[in-house]
Amino acid sequence: MWLSFAVDEDVVNEMPFKEDSARAREMFENGLAACNAGDYTRAMDLFSSAQRLDPHNAGYCGYLGLAISHRPSRFNEAREYCERAIAMEPFNPQHYLNLAEVYKVAQKHDKAIKVFQDVLKLDPENSQALMNLKQYAEEGNREEPNRFEKLVKRLKW
Repeated sequence: MWLSFAVDEDVVNEMPFKEDSARAREMFENGLAACNAGDYTRAMDLFSSAQRLDPHNAGYCGYLGLAISHRPSRFNEAREYCERAIAMEPFNPQHYLNLAEVYKVAQKHDKAIKVFQDVLKLDPENSQALMNLKQYAEEGNREEPNRFEKLVKRLKW
């Protein structure tokens, strides 16, 4: 008896194959290096390519948002990529850290603080979130006393 299965070409085309996954990972790693070097345009291109090859990888999506955030006119797009990564992996603190950085780059500090606090709900010892919140508390006390105090007062240093 022969069984016949219908193949949905769209689904097959979206599935990352071994070669695509390896190539996407390589592009992602090169994108991280470009980001660390401050070359956000190159990082954006590399993360975008990685994300196209493996569209279901939340990390590629989130870091693409982070790279895009360095183009001020594309803030909403950057935020959306980070939010998409969070939707895919809601318990991964790194995606929230990327979103908080997007808010920092856009100088939306109140929102960044809230997201850093969300990171601490997932990972109470997260050093990146703690460091950023401490920095906000110190800057707030220097530049505008008590501006950030309410947002960070629950933290103990």
